[in-house]
Amino acid sequence: MTMSDAVIQKYTLASIQQLERVEANLIKANIELSELEYKAVSVSCDPIDPVDYVFTIGSGILGGIVSSSETITKLLDKVHAD
Repeated sequence: MTMSDAVIQKYTLASIQQLERVEANLIKANIELSELEYKAVSVSCDPIDPVDYVFTIGSGILGGIVSSSETITKLLDKVHAD
């Protein structure tokens, strides 16, 4: 066996050992992920109150007004033109 063959064999063995370690870690990670238990959240979120409804409706109305306003359109055209 020549010197270059020995070097190639050494690096090949090292590469195979690294791949085996990676494979072992992936198998371990896969097992850990499969053992996860999904637990129900003990505290649920707050119920929707009237303020949430008012805020949502107000935001929608404001968005409609802004998007249909010619003044806003001109302002945005000016800003984006500069």
